[in-house]
Amino acid sequence: MADSPTPAKDAAPAKKDDLLDAAQKMAPHVDRAFLKEHGLEDEYLEKLARGEEPPPPYTGPDPVVDLHRTDGGWQITPKGVKPEDVGKNAISR
Repeated sequence: MADSPTPAKDAAPAKKDDLLDAAQKMAPHVDRAFLKEHGLEDEYLEKLARGEEPPPPYTGPDPVVDLHRTDGGWQITPKGVKPEDVGKNAISR
């Protein structure tokens, strides 16, 4: 007979889902794939849900820009450009 799941095993995923639901009220476009892509943990979701972190900008279903999490918040750059490289190719007169 297979072991039945314990309440502790069931509680962790439910808590994570509740946390994600709360964060999505502030930023509907944030999902587990977004969190994984940007290396964000549940601590970020908690802060987002409480309004301590600004929501990341929505770049659309097929983004033509890159989104980066920096110490100062979220930064949008042209595709393939790192935040530290923004403006390096600027033309001056």
